[in-house]
Amino acid sequence: MAVGLSLVACAVLIPASEENRLVEAERRRLVAQVETLQNQVETNDEFLRRLEREAEVARRLSNRMQPPEPDGEVAVLASHRTGSVWQMSPLAMLETEAVEPIAAPPAMTGKLADWCRDGRHRLAVAGTGLFACLLALLAGSVRRPRESGASDA
Repeated sequence: MAVGLSLVACAVLIPASEENRLVEAERRRLVAQVETLQNQVETNDEFLRRLEREAEVARRLSNRMQPPEPDGEVAVLASHRTGSVWQMSPLAMLETEAVEPIAAPPAMTGKLADWCRDGRHRLAVAGTGLFACLLALLAGSVRRPRESGASDA
């Protein structure tokens, strides 16, 4: 009976745990994306605050948006190469670090787990478990005849 119930439980619980594993991996991926987006929003807000405070940043940004003069292009780029990243390009302030992709946790391994992932095999495992339960119930309900002897007195 216990073997039958165990097989039925495996046929039901292993696919459910696989689905939970994938949903959890998706949840962690979405949380990482939300954190990345929040970080990008903070970076953008800092850029806008700095754009309001510093006229130099606004001037450099407007210079980058205008088509440069052929002679002046080299001079503008050369004058900003010696400074920090903030001085090279105002758009460099918008860069945030990339987030590594999150891998899904490993799946359950084993022959029974492989069988329970496939629909046709899962049905066979559940059927075998139910058949084992039926056999256990039938074997327990058969009464053995009493032995005739001296114990009847």
